[in-house]
Amino acid sequence: MPVDIQSIMHPDCDVSLRLVSDADFAVFFAIYGDPEVMRHIGRTLDESQARSYLQQTLLVHQDKQPKYLTWVIENVSDGEAVGLVGAHWQQPALRNEVDVGVMILANWRRQKKAHQAKALLINQLIRQPEIEQVVVRCWVDNLAAMEANAGLGLKKGQRYVDRKTGQLCQQWHTQDPLSLVPKSGTFWC
Repeated sequence: MPVDIQSIMHPDCDVSLRLVSDADFAVFFAIYGDPEVMRHIGRTLDESQARSYLQQTLLVHQDKQPKYLTWVIENVSDGEAVGLVGAHWQQPALRNEVDVGVMILANWRRQKKAHQAKALLINQLIRQPEIEQVVVRCWVDNLAAMEANAGLGLKKGQRYVDRKTGQLCQQWHTQDPLSLVPKSGTFWC
């Protein structure tokens, strides 16, 4: 990927992103082990499962064309981890469409950290020459995610039933990277 993805930041944002490392087990487990965080995503992981998943994630990051990448969201003012944001290529060889998802620790919710992290990552991904579209999916009953996606200017796509969970989901997408830049010309943060 020609655009730097190791560390992502913007001067107007309160958060920055950096690729997850082995040192991030505490935030990784805090996210994947929290039933409240995972209720709109999937099953919770115990400590051993979370450790195994982190190791698997780190191995995937080493691939030439990884199927997914995960970043730690950090609060700029103090460097505290506030959550995780990820990019997942449904067709890793093609790489023209990528899904973005975000998970925030309970004490950082409702502070626009997820919104900013998603905006930062989408802004970086749409600069990749091979990416034509960024997709965000969420359960229809996840009202916070639905509102955040609309607030980012993402376009509503199709609704579908998730085969794994049976939940009704809403797909959101970018059609044109320029459509994500607010009329004011400033960044989302």
